[in-house]
Amino acid sequence: MNVICFGDSNTYGYDPRGYFGGRYGADCRWVDILVAETGWDISNMGQSGREIPVAAPAFPVDTDLLIVMLGTNDLLQGRSPKQAAERLERFLVGISLGRSKILLIAPPPVTLGAWVPNPQLIEDSRTFAQLCQALAERLGISRQHVYCAGDEANDLSMLTWAAEGFAPANCVPAVRACGATIVADADHDTLADIVSRLDKMYA
Repeated sequence: MNVICFGDSNTYGYDPRGYFGGRYGADCRWVDILVAETGWDISNMGQSGREIPVAAPAFPVDTDLLIVMLGTNDLLQGRSPKQAAERLERFLVGISLGRSKILLIAPPPVTLGAWVPNPQLIEDSRTFAQLCQALAERLGISRQHVYCAGDEANDLSMLTWAAEGFAPANCVPAVRACGATIVADADHDTLADIVSRLDKMYA
């Protein structure tokens, strides 16, 4: 199975802890964990600092699955969640692959730190994730093929609307009580756990 993971530093596996940056080890990068779990032929097209492109590149016609996770850098550059979602929609519409071959993953919410000095950015990242519902409806993606992840009370409407909502083990009690599927906690490969579970569902 030929898979492309197209995203930013979250996909590339950028490690900001070093003075010059670098990459996390393969055992911590969700794309490499997905390779190990599935045996798929996966191309990591993550690029640090990437914003949602104005136009979609020409992906190979033999691509079986395109996994897209973008938007964090757009928020960091000052775009509102609505503007980022509109930009993402234009990007997705421009992809020549069939919609059934595209898996859209909302980026995980950001946390305060050197790259995120403003608490408003945290709320914006959560709002952007919630806009996946409206985006899926506009693109004609069936609810039965919409999945999401969240860990706070303001994620509840999204988690209960989707075909299946996933929550990291360290989520707030209200999220745990809503019936979301509990996966690895936010510090231990949440995304890799979710993608591995989806792989088994669609195998």
